[in-house]
Amino acid sequence: MPRKIWTRSIIAAEIKRLHEMGQDLSWTSMRQEYGYLLAAASRYFGGWQEAVEFIGLDYSAIRRVASWDADKIVSKIKELYKEGYDLSLRNMVADKELSRITYAASRHFESWKNAIEEAGLDYDAIARQKTWSQSEIEEAILQLHRAGKDLSSKQMDISHQPLISAARKRFGSWEKAINHVGLDYDKIRKREHWTRDKILNKIKALHEDGESLRSTYILKRYPALYAATQKKRYFGGWINAVRAAGIEYNSRKVPKMTRLQLDHFIKKQRLDKKRVAAVK
Repeated sequence: MPRKIWTRSIIAAEIKRLHEMGQDLSWTSMRQEYGYLLAAASRYFGGWQEAVEFIGLDYSAIRRVASWDADKIVSKIKELYKEGYDLSLRNMVADKELSRITYAASRHFESWKNAIEEAGLDYDAIARQKTWSQSEIEEAILQLHRAGKDLSSKQMDISHQPLISAARKRFGSWEKAINHVGLDYDKIRKREHWTRDKILNKIKALHEDGESLRSTYILKRYPALYAATQKKRYFGGWINAVRAAGIEYNSRKVPKMTRLQLDHFIKKQRLDKKRVAAVK
């Protein structure tokens, strides 16, 4: 294998590439897989810290990664998501304060994608997030309203997650965004009253129907249920709720339906639709 020729610019470009990938840039982590880069940085910059700071990163933030454990990372991701932050890797690494979370995630979960999914979020949807201006948010809401779409937060979390996340970040909440454009959120609101027993019964029913209980699936399909389990007065998290229902939870595996379970599920869905149509 030919020996790599290093220059200061090549070293800086390599560090920047690893940074954008979400690689933990702490000296200890780099030594395990990128010892050659450490050696080159020492030769051309006088040290690893100097090389990292050369591309504009805060090395003190990188060194603080060790204080982040897996639970703290997942908790912070959920907090940022609830506040409407753009959790795409591109946006996270661009923020000096938030970038240290991606470094820590690469150590504990191997990648930012794994950390996002461990928090029960859809990584593909997050990766597609765009930066919304206030006028774009307002126009999108009004267009959906004119088209007669359901603007309840429950439905928006399913069908227009990037929009509702951007609105929450810009206005503080989805309700404030709706009221800001002149609509009455009280008429739009469609909230289900949850109790601890009701949550447990719903989880058990989904399990008996053969549906996946993986958090990413539930967040997409049953966002109101998922949100209810996050409240501290109930379970403080989806995994806790599943276990309270007496069901073993494994975030790394997605239960597959048997043919019989699938047929039962399809029949149940059709029956539910007929019941709804009959009521209307």
